[in-house]
Amino acid sequence: MVGYFNDQKFDEMVFMFPEVRSELQKHFFTYQDCFKVWQKKQLRNIQFMYYLPEVILDELTVILNLEIFEENQEIFKQGQHSDKVYILARGKIEIFLNIPDGELYLDTLSEPGCVMSMISLLNRMKLTYCARAKEDTEMLTITYADLMNYQSLNHMAPLNKAIEEFKDSVIEPKNFDDKVNRFWFLDYTKNITKHKDSKSGRVKFSRH
Repeated sequence: MVGYFNDQKFDEMVFMFPEVRSELQKHFFTYQDCFKVWQKKQLRNIQFMYYLPEVILDELTVILNLEIFEENQEIFKQGQHSDKVYILARGKIEIFLNIPDGELYLDTLSEPGCVMSMISLLNRMKLTYCARAKEDTEMLTITYADLMNYQSLNHMAPLNKAIEEFKDSVIEPKNFDDKVNRFWFLDYTKNITKHKDSKSGRVKFSRH
């Protein structure tokens, strides 16, 4: 007879025994290969993760998934409920709207680190635009369920605070038409640039 742990049971076991968790963390945080460093860099492209401590990002790399889309494959469609956030790792993505006359082209994402579905995911909104792979494309994704599971953990207070502050800073449009007309451009970023406001001195983010 062979016994085994699946991912869920292993996670439950780790959180039941703090001493086991502590030992695992010691080894986990010392494992810093090039791929993991790159993953953490990509996570910082998600705006509410930009200022998270390294130790928090270390753990969040565990819930990163790699998804591969073939050329012309649909990634998600307008009006679909968002269940994950996407980070472009390699390839090109076409952003467009479905309109009565066909498709309205909006943008092409080609730079690694571009993020999609950031606001829709947190605010539980329907996606206001479509995305498809313009060529064979690799995406890093985090599901809503995994993100919420980590947010609820006591030691993840910095993540919880960052998410709540980000949600408070985004005004949810009143109806779907408002989302299409005014908010689709907020839900994806080509990359994040931070700069200081000359008057207030506060750090602001911009997309370009």
